[in-house]
Amino acid sequence: MKLIQCSRSFMMKMLFLGCIAGSAFYLYAYRGGATSGADFSFDNSPIDRSQGGSYAGMLEKAQQSVVSVYTAELVQYLRYGGSSRDDLLREFLGLPRSGRRGSSIETRKVPQGVGSGVIVDSNGYIITNDHVIANQQRGVADEILVRLSNGKEYKARVVGRDPKTDIAVLKVDARGLPVAKITDSEATKVGDVVFAIGNPMGVGLTVTSGIISAKNRNIGIYGAEGYENFIQTDASINPGNSGGALVDVRGRLIGINSAIMSRSGGNVGIGFAIPSRLAVDVSKQLIRDGKVQRRTVGVYISLLTGRQAKGLGVRENSVFIKGVVAGSSAEKAGIKAGDVVTKINGRAIEGLGSFRSSVAHLKKGERIEVMVVRGKKEFKLNLTVE
Repeated sequence: MKLIQCSRSFMMKMLFLGCIAGSAFYLYAYRGGATSGADFSFDNSPIDRSQGGSYAGMLEKAQQSVVSVYTAELVQYLRYGGSSRDDLLREFLGLPRSGRRGSSIETRKVPQGVGSGVIVDSNGYIITNDHVIANQQRGVADEILVRLSNGKEYKARVVGRDPKTDIAVLKVDARGLPVAKITDSEATKVGDVVFAIGNPMGVGLTVTSGIISAKNRNIGIYGAEGYENFIQTDASINPGNSGGALVDVRGRLIGINSAIMSRSGGNVGIGFAIPSRLAVDVSKQLIRDGKVQRRTVGVYISLLTGRQAKGLGVRENSVFIKGVVAGSSAEKAGIKAGDVVTKINGRAIEGLGSFRSSVAHLKKGERIEVMVVRGKKEFKLNLTVE
């Protein structure tokens, strides 16, 4: 027995010395001190991140305001005491149990989904996607858990939902949280470098990069009653990224990642984010009123593309007025069927989603300027929302 112990002790000492020698050799070789059949060239000088060679500093700060969102469903089931062969056979044949044993109702937590969210207020308000915390079959999840970038976890409650834009606002009981810096998504341009931050596939906070591929996309994902005006990006977005942040090169929030277009269910470089202007406007109403109120100006519209736009001498994706509701704000302002709307309050209208989003959140009594083309003339009309 003693010999075995001594041998084991000796082997352990030799193994320990061998590890030290091996580590020393590895470091010696890695630093270029060992000769080999190939001449490796090393450069271990630090990256000068102050010269624009890295976005690490910006992203480190931007990630702090992005959270992971986990949902669960509470399922109740009837538990019978014991598990005799007789009861098992009765259950298999669809017969009632013998009743010889007691039963009880138990609740089991079933994981439902994983998503992301963005902290927009230091007192715990978080923007996410409505489809992250609810679905058409089951409604709102029974439990919602939010995990911060530092690992802290909080139970969240739903402040408000707006399925027509796929925006929801959550609230956690916390103070002094890191918040996202928000910028106007209307100022972005195709070709701008962007970063998607979220929790794809539940692996944890992840950053991917790309550019803005297109703006004002309407893909019909929310149906005829929905409001879509997506920013399209090739930054990798996967299941679990929903509700996360799309930020610019300064780390400012420009969109809420929401959807992808894919045949396989994975990323193929076609992702969509809800513009920050729309997301913030909806969220403010949900926080203030718990719901979203929308206005209409009384017009029927369609999109002008390609030949239609060229024939009328207007920009592609302008909005064509098919009809005007009698007595509406539009009629009182002088808008007529056949007009083409190109701008609202000086901002270019690019698509149906852009038009609907521009007017949906106007306030009663608000006065706006509408630029229209009629025939070959372009002029401005003043419209008061009623």
